[in-house]
Amino acid sequence: MNNITIKYINFDKTLPKKIDFTITLNTSVLCNVLLKLEIETIKKNNYTFFTNLSNNNGMLTVTEEELVKQINIETSFSIMDYCGIYNNFNGIILASIPNQKDIKNALDAYEQFSKYIEYPKKYMEKLLILKNTIESIDINTINIEYIICTDLK
Repeated sequence: MNNITIKYINFDKTLPKKIDFTITLNTSVLCNVLLKLEIETIKKNNYTFFTNLSNNNGMLTVTEEELVKQINIETSFSIMDYCGIYNNFNGIILASIPNQKDIKNALDAYEQFSKYIEYPKKYMEKLLILKNTIESIDINTINIEYIICTDLK
């Protein structure tokens, strides 16, 4: 784990209703950056996917609905590798800035599998934007702040 990975722990083992992230570099906001989320599970494989890009304020939001949608998409790729999320979530979500290797692996996988599975809209374009954004900076100096909302009442 590098120093820009954050760890959300929920001892109730329920997915958050919403997570608001703010991404900064030194004291400036950082736009056009996406996060790699890993949702840990009790059995079988964890779920790993990328968020949308941060906006001009360095912010991005991930909702429970989006998490479940991505989980369902990932599960549909290889159903035997997963056990479902609601009874299998261990309460931990990791969020990190993808490094160049992560981006290369994702682009290679897209090239290999996009003919057979449906990727999110503009998936490749988002990865290329991220690649360009982080090429000239030390990603270990990026700061990720987050606010968790567990109840939207």
